[in-house]
Amino acid sequence: MEESIERRINEIYQETLKQNFDERYDILKQFDFISKNCSDEHKLKKDIIKKNFFNFMGEVLGSRVKRGFFIDFLISIFCLSFSAFAIILTAVIRSEELFLNYYLIAGFFGFIGIWGFDSNLNALKYYANLYSKEFIRKRIFG
Repeated sequence: MEESIERRINEIYQETLKQNFDERYDILKQFDFISKNCSDEHKLKKDIIKKNFFNFMGEVLGSRVKRGFFIDFLISIFCLSFSAFAIILTAVIRSEELFLNYYLIAGFFGFIGIWGFDSNLNALKYYANLYSKEFIRKRIFG
């Protein structure tokens, strides 16, 4: 995988040399250039995150804001698990009084879990995309 990533980044770099890319200090133009000249950019980004997963997680846990998204993501997974557990308990316990209580618990934690899961997962995807783009940009433009 290492050779594949380096080979694809090198192809983009060779394209920059062909076009005399002079916007060295305009980061947005560099990102646009990478997107236009990389045929399989999405796969390249996934490979970069897979290869550098621990570096990416170190960056996420090192930043206070990004760490908050990650912790909220873990809490939402816990809430969804707790909700599923409460639903299973309602199927096992036949008492109407406990049945209603467990359903209310499951609904409450399920709502919190789904709401947090989607928003925090999207934030982590955004940071992974940004990390991989910055990784490519630094390799090509220095």
